Amino acid sequence: MGGCSRKMCSEHVFTKGVFTGQPLRWTGGGMTFMQGREVTPANLKAKVLCVTHNSALHELDDEAIRLANALRVLLAAKQQGNNAVRVDGWKIERWCMKCGCNVLASGWAEGHGFAPDPQIVRAIFGVCRLPSGAGLYGLLDPMVKLISDADQVGFTLFERSPAAIVGVYIQMHGLGLIVSSYTGDITAALRGAKNLGNVPTPDWSAARVMHHPHSVELFRNLAPGEKASLTLEFAW
Repeated sequence: MGGCSRKMCSEHVFTKGVFTGQPLRWTGGGMTFMQGREVTPANLKAKVLCVTHNSALHELDDEAIRLANALRVLLAAKQQGNNAVRVDGWKIERWCMKCGCNVLASGWAEGHGFAPDPQIVRAIFGVCRLPSGAGLYGLLDPMVKLISDADQVGFTLFERSPAAIVGVYIQMHGLGLIVSSYTGDITAALRGAKNLGNVPTPDWSAARVMHHPHSVELFRNLAPGEKASLTLEFAW
């Protein structure tokens, strides 16, 4: 991008504000040095950005936090009813790309050296957008079960080969999102992709996704016949 400051920043690989501050147990793929260890959100840092460019992405963190807060309200609901929240789809798309690049650039994903594609970097900083057909997808199937643990945030890298990353799957409090620079049939690519890491992951053999979703309905079962729901709208 150019215009870097001389000071590197300890970037949160995943935005600190999407967590509640509770100790975490890492369940993402690839980071074997974290498996089973109790860590805090503050520890999930790596020096991958300078201070100038880290500050330029705060608007993405703020939008991800808005989304996480809405999901946590649903998880904590005690009475039935529907809430709605509208988020900026482009910012969430860029945030997912940022998190994926952070994971790879940090060196925490064993066996994956990484130099970011200039186009992806420019898209993260809002200079351009990914080609038609690439970008953010909402996961329709397999469904992610909403659970009461508010700090269920993790990721899976999909790859066709060690040198070809298809996309990054991010699960935030029960919401499944995939971001990819792949412009082909993403559904076929996901079904044939390998999960990075040896931790339990969903069965992707029948994966169904929706590109640039305009709305996603999430719900949590309460008493028999009662449920709380959230209408998540994406502005594009």
